[in-house]
Amino acid sequence: MALAFRDFSPHLLAAPRRGVAAQWEPLTGAVGRANQWLDTAGLKAVSIETLLLPVGKHAAPNPASGSNLERWDEDHQWLQVVRVWYEVPPGGGPTPPVAATPGRNLPGGTYL
Repeated sequence: MALAFRDFSPHLLAAPRRGVAAQWEPLTGAVGRANQWLDTAGLKAVSIETLLLPVGKHAAPNPASGSNLERWDEDHQWLQVVRVWYEVPPGGGPTPPVAATPGRNLPGGTYL
């Protein structure tokens, strides 16, 4: 059995502005997209976890970039991300696409 994962993060509702932190949708939105993706793709989840990733308040948010993991200061906030571990279909084929919803695919199997 081979494993793979895909991350789902909440969508950005309001970009950060001077003195105001970014606003994100509730985690339930990311959970809903993860469930829809599993159902549509016909995959079996092996494990589901949440991760807390630092996101810069004043930069374009990209929790998958890892760039904010190297240093920490007061200009960061945490973003909770849903990680779905799943069994890779026999033959290894391509990773099933994410259902068509607002957002964008990022490198590393992350959906924003």
